[in-house]
Amino acid sequence: MRSGNASVAVFLVQTGMLSNYGSKYTARQGMQVGRDGLVAVRVVGESIEIGGYAVTCVDGSLTFHP
Repeated sequence: MRSGNASVAVFLVQTGMLSNYGSKYTARQGMQVGRDGLVAVRVVGESIEIGGYAVTCVDGSLTFHP
């Protein structure tokens, strides 16, 4: 779900709402499925940095065939 938090950060930047939260904030996720976790989000210029600890639950690959 880290990519989900990156999408939220992009939304906050593009809507101008990031100033409500600051360029660094912590998001919580997974509480409903018993995997309460914290994700650090930081916006630096045009970059979005995501950090935290993770456990791989699913592994796989995607192949795109146009």
